[in-house]
Amino acid sequence: MKPINWRAIAGIGLLLFGGLFLLQTLEILPEGGWLWSLPFALGGVAFLAVLSRGRQNWWAAIPGVILVSLGAVIAVAELAPEFGDRFGGSIFLFGIALAFLIVYLMDRRFWWAIIPMGVMATLTAVTILEEASAFEGGTVFFLGLAATFALVALLPNGGEPMRWPWIPALVLLVLGALISIGADNMMVFIFPVVLILVGVYLLFGTSRRR
Repeated sequence: MKPINWRAIAGIGLLLFGGLFLLQTLEILPEGGWLWSLPFALGGVAFLAVLSRGRQNWWAAIPGVILVSLGAVIAVAELAPEFGDRFGGSIFLFGIALAFLIVYLMDRRFWWAIIPMGVMATLTAVTILEEASAFEGGTVFFLGLAATFALVALLPNGGEPMRWPWIPALVLLVLGALISIGADNMMVFIFPVVLILVGVYLLFGTSRRR
């Protein structure tokens, strides 16, 4: 395969941006518009083309998917303003989550990518629920983070299984449960509960090593 010509990619991007600026300056095109989504989308496609050339280019998934998502947000905001106002942020957050999911799927040793993936996926769910039904997203947020750390512990990581993610997973699970039952007055018990959970985990680990 021929190497990616970065000058060609940069040149095409500059031509698109410059052309759009010129057309708006000459008042041939109105300001804004869905056409501004094209440079971002094409830039993302260029990075994805780099990604397709091998696993060693895993890093290209992050700017590639994020730029495509940003282009989608701009297009939706222009073509469907009401939908874009409500769910544009969700589209962008989901794009970031998808980018880190691709990084992990390309190399299981990049277990760290599960954390930003889970955080962004959780924020996507919270945003959609709050926009669609005025749902209080505190419970979903903490439960989603708990599930994220549980995935770090459960999914393959190219080495030995990790146990430390269960600590934040349990803590976040307790926080989500307390918020779900509306136990605002019980929040003062969170700190001792966290200490107890950590102590139980340490004792369990010590007994297993013995």
